[in-house]
Amino acid sequence: MACKFLTAVLSSTLGSLTASCSICSSSSVSSEALKWFDAGLDSDVSSCRLKKASAFFCAGDMNATYLILEDIRKRYDLNVVEPVCRCTLLPSHPAREGFKTAAYRHNEGAFKHIAAFCVKFLRCESGCVPKELQYEMYRSTIAERPLRNADNQWLDLAIIDSLTYLLFLRFKTCGRLGKHTEQKQALEDLLRAIDMEPNLGHRETALNLVGQIMEKEGKFATALKFFIASFNERAEHNAAKVLICKVLAKMINSDR
Repeated sequence: MACKFLTAVLSSTLGSLTASCSICSSSSVSSEALKWFDAGLDSDVSSCRLKKASAFFCAGDMNATYLILEDIRKRYDLNVVEPVCRCTLLPSHPAREGFKTAAYRHNEGAFKHIAAFCVKFLRCESGCVPKELQYEMYRSTIAERPLRNADNQWLDLAIIDSLTYLLFLRFKTCGRLGKHTEQKQALEDLLRAIDMEPNLGHRETALNLVGQIMEKEGKFATALKFFIASFNERAEHNAAKVLICKVLAKMINSDR
């Protein structure tokens, strides 16, 4: 079972690497990349599917992105699916009852129906990563880097919880497609998930994404509040430090 899971994760990563190259050269997701993506879809409910959706989003194919996100949204039962992240040692809350029931019934095979792993992108996959999330690949300051240990390798990746990335991509995609009612709902759901979902492993990243949404809308003061909330969530190794400086510069320039 472990080998099948690792094979799926590796296939998804190879798909993203291949897609990143094809997007950078031709703004499209190659057929080879799609084969790798499809080979890795059943690792869990959402993470590998979200990498595929992210590739189509960065290639500019909003219709394909929307269809994939809709499929994930239908699979992601909030009463059953549990976010799973082992990047950090944050205290976890008890799993929801629906998750326990499904896990008991299906044992190891339940993973692809009830677990949502965080979505991970290597720096060499940046062609498949929206600009807002690319900041997360550079979390550590020069002063922080010497203090890292072997358990901190994830800090050089762009990592986000499946649920919040699903809602962020849905917000962006619906906006591009002119589905403004669904876009508004996606943002409301994203804010609710940040506040209410107890087992998010990367809440600070989600707050950074919301801050950048507000920044793009010209709501600099609101954006700053989200970046500060992110910093308060994680004071070290947080892209919020850069994002705070960036939005403060915009606020100063707008005052002029």
